[in-house]
Amino acid sequence: MISTEWGSPNHIKEGFNPGHIAEKLYGNSVHIFDWEQKKHLQTIDLPMPQGALPLEVRYLHEPTSENAFVGCAFGSSIFRIHPDPQNPDKQTATLVAEIPSLKVTGWALPEMPALITDILISMDDRFLYVSCWLHGDIRQYDISDPAHPKLHSRVYVGGSV
Repeated sequence: MISTEWGSPNHIKEGFNPGHIAEKLYGNSVHIFDWEQKKHLQTIDLPMPQGALPLEVRYLHEPTSENAFVGCAFGSSIFRIHPDPQNPDKQTATLVAEIPSLKVTGWALPEMPALITDILISMDDRFLYVSCWLHGDIRQYDISDPAHPKLHSRVYVGGSV
């Protein structure tokens, strides 16, 4: 099992404050557990700023696949979680997609991150869908090669841009 660090309820209920990221009140790690043994096995610290606020983790549906993806909300990046080639007993995270922030005016910060809120893998494990809440688009990545996702298409459905 993998879990993510997003933010503590005490800070989220007050509304999102980007300054809290620098104060380390939001996380940038994923945790690996042995569910049957109820044991924490490993912590993977995702590099900042891309790894800021990891939110959702999705494994490929194919039962023998060891690939998962994690969407980082404020970092607007996707990491692939997979066995470490140097140590197969451990997992590692590799940055596989970044969505650049956009320069804006009249918003809380000079640049607006995409703010990845949801990720979903198609049932045939061919596509990863990424919701960019602030930018207002849904991106479709071809993940037929999980180590090298390719942006396939996108559609705009609203957002703040």
